[in-house]
Amino acid sequence: MNFLDKFDATIRGVFPLIHIYSSEYDRVLYDIVNYFFNKTSFGFTVGIYNSAKGVKAISDGSILNSYQGEYIPGTVDIEGALRILLEKSETVFIFRNLDLYLQDYFRKPKLIDLLYTIYEVGISSRIFVINISSYPVAPELKNYFIAIDYPLPDETEIKKIIKEFLEPYENIKVDRKTLNMAINLCKGMSKAEIEGALSISLVTKKKIDLDILREEKARIVKKTGLLEWIEEVPPIDDIGGLDNLKDWFRKIAYAFKNPSKANKYGLKVPKGCLLTGIPGTGKTLSAKAIASLFEVPLFRLDVARLYGSLVGETERNVREALSLIDAMSPCVVIVDEVEKAISGIHSSSYSDSGVTSRLVGSLLYYLQEKKSHSFFVCTSNDISLLPPEFLRKGRFDEIWYVGLPNEIEREYIWKIHLKKTGRDWKDYNLNLFVSQSEGFTGAEIEAVIQETLYHCFYEDREPTDEDFLHYISKTTPLSTLEKDKIRRLEEWAKTSQIKRANLVVPARKPEKIKATKKILN
Repeated sequence: MNFLDKFDATIRGVFPLIHIYSSEYDRVLYDIVNYFFNKTSFGFTVGIYNSAKGVKAISDGSILNSYQGEYIPGTVDIEGALRILLEKSETVFIFRNLDLYLQDYFRKPKLIDLLYTIYEVGISSRIFVINISSYPVAPELKNYFIAIDYPLPDETEIKKIIKEFLEPYENIKVDRKTLNMAINLCKGMSKAEIEGALSISLVTKKKIDLDILREEKARIVKKTGLLEWIEEVPPIDDIGGLDNLKDWFRKIAYAFKNPSKANKYGLKVPKGCLLTGIPGTGKTLSAKAIASLFEVPLFRLDVARLYGSLVGETERNVREALSLIDAMSPCVVIVDEVEKAISGIHSSSYSDSGVTSRLVGSLLYYLQEKKSHSFFVCTSNDISLLPPEFLRKGRFDEIWYVGLPNEIEREYIWKIHLKKTGRDWKDYNLNLFVSQSEGFTGAEIEAVIQETLYHCFYEDREPTDEDFLHYISKTTPLSTLEKDKIRRLEEWAKTSQIKRANLVVPARKPEKIKATKKILN
């Protein structure tokens, strides 16, 4: 059910107090006014509140005429406007950010009582208060307002916005491919933001420039402070090992990229996975690579950024972030170290008035019930810190344990990172590197290579086998530093019968280090 269908049902059902969640006041207002002026059978009087002039009773529903009408005397003050509304019937007053006037609701008993009265008599009088705001309703009134989400423009609306914007520019032609790419880039943007990005593109390039739209999209996403757009994503082959996980990624990628076909086949569109295990083993890299495999944008959701200092701000941020994700679908969303983000859930009822508990509840409900074409990848270094409800079936398509790389995987990791530095792994004794780096994570192997190169770059020479072996020997891996913790993780992975991302392979005999001249201290 789209917004107008929900709104129509709300009006016909006569819910006197309506709260519309949106930061796009003008776009919502346009739809509401059009709704009432097109429903000639209703015969409602529509008024728009202005804090400086009062309520304007609209006589012309056209936005081109700036909603012509006369201001009603005595309505500049909100309480006065609501009193006059109570004297009328079949009347709608539209407010912007009425909730801001209710933040200190305990100091404004008259305003609260007026809204209660409208709620009580509104059904018989058919009077409505409609509030458009991106903030939640005051706690005192949340049970009396019915809330409706107003989504950001979808593909059809974005296409219409772009075409209407380009109408005055007859000399600018856009081919179908460019238009489709522009539509995808504009997902998650408001109508004003889309028009602003198009304006910058036309002024600077005299055309629809996709690079400029991409820059504006990144700026707009960053401006929200809720999501981060990660533009550079590695190919799936950049992951060293984890063959079981990569095979699963490839299978679900086909379903994700063909949702209609999958649905007809009886499959649900993939919703996400949880990757848990030892730090530095490639969980975050895997999350990034899946976006490359799915051929969709990747966004990072930092749960810590959702917390706000004001009452209701956290709930608003959660709603805005999830709405943004829905609007930008299809996409992949990564939530790194999720256990840290929700660490306060057990004490939330007395430590933060239940804010963390409600935040986690909203996220869990979204993961369970979401209808958007988004794929969530949550990573965790310590799954024992996650609440049981986070792990139950239905939240994720699969939970994977990412362990330490085995010999074959370490060999692959060495090859990948040496290649990234512009060097041929065949020039080195790779088998020796692999055997001597047993217990190392992929991140630790990369760090060894970088440390070796820094040293040799300083000495203005190419690295040798001895250089790499020296820095391997100087590195104490996490598997040694946190031996007991990793042992417990491995035991948990075995007893829980969780799927393992790594292939299980038989160990090879370690290769001995041949005597070499010591060149490093």
